[in-house]
Amino acid sequence: MFRKSIKGFLFKYCRAEWVEMNDRSTPQNWIDTVEDYFNSENEENYKYAFVIFLIGNNNKLYDKLKTHSLCKNGYVSQVVKTNSLKSKGMMSTCSKILTQINAKLGGISYKTVIDDVIKGRDLMVVGVDSSHFNKYTAVAMVSTIDNSFSDFYNKEKIIEIEKNEMLQFCVSSFLEEAISQYYSINNKKPKNIIIYRQGVSDNMLNILNDEVIQIEQLCKNNNIFFY
Repeated sequence: MFRKSIKGFLFKYCRAEWVEMNDRSTPQNWIDTVEDYFNSENEENYKYAFVIFLIGNNNKLYDKLKTHSLCKNGYVSQVVKTNSLKSKGMMSTCSKILTQINAKLGGISYKTVIDDVIKGRDLMVVGVDSSHFNKYTAVAMVSTIDNSFSDFYNKEKIIEIEKNEMLQFCVSSFLEEAISQYYSINNKKPKNIIIYRQGVSDNMLNILNDEVIQIEQLCKNNNIFFY
């Protein structure tokens, strides 16, 4: 079904290698199998490997596999529950799964039609969000680096609450890297940057003001307008 679905997207794909697990397999059995695969002699061949887990309704298995994928081993994965693959509408379900896989691999599934007036502004759009948990602040940042707004550069930063003053440098240092990435794609710097900033509480307004000063100085040095 995946092979049939993928033809409509014109995605490139190769034949998948697969391992079958029995019903009594524990989460650790699944994890051990994946690690054996990545630790094989041909490790270099798996640089772009993508692991699809087809499981039942075992939520504990789902959580363990995702934690191993995202936090421990660092490979890209898609977990699919068997009850979502019903015969009726299976092609549609497979298509949705494939678009998710493509996005996780850095591919582009859809492009928005952008007015030429916007394209001609050499515009970079940046999104910044921060959240606070226990003793840490996490900042996630993403920027467009092409005129079709479909290619991205992203980064995250985790800072201890006690060192929150470091937050003021997060966005400006990210922008410096993003501008460099934009230049490598377009052979020129962006002329304008629009920043969408989320996750700033009232007690962080002082940090936000300092953050804006850092951004202002960076953009002034690069002859870029920002909003």
